[in-house]
Amino acid sequence: MNINATIFGQLISFILFVLFCMKFIWPPIIKLIKKRQKKVYNSLLLVKKQKNKLLIIKKKILNKIKNYKIKSKQILKKAYKKKKNIINESIKIALLKKNKIIKSGSEELLIKLNQEQKKLKKHSVLLITQILKKIFNKKLSQDYLNCVINKFKKDFKGF
Repeated sequence: MNINATIFGQLISFILFVLFCMKFIWPPIIKLIKKRQKKVYNSLLLVKKQKNKLLIIKKKILNKIKNYKIKSKQILKKAYKKKKNIINESIKIALLKKNKIIKSGSEELLIKLNQEQKKLKKHSVLLITQILKKIFNKKLSQDYLNCVINKFKKDFKGF
């Protein structure tokens, strides 16, 4: 056999193989590659969209966190103001009660002082009458002595 004929035969069989592959094998492979390329492209687009959505959601969440921080600070300020108001009110109430207690205590003291003064007056009258009785007992009559004592008692009640 001739080398040229062999090469020519191999060339023809290779061309037929290439034509067969291009006609029957190559199109499905290309379709499959193009499908996969579309899927990858669509997946990449979807990933980009999801990243953008994620960034938007992150921004929204950060804004919400900032708003909640501001609101919590406002709530804390209100709570501190309320605490101060409650403390001030309780101090006012305590001062009023203290003044009331002091006033009632001073009134009780005045009442007790008046009672003790009355008792002291009675005792002093009795004491004075006893002293007068001893002094005047020898020199004056009993009627005159009783008259002086009664007059003294009336005068002493006026104090």
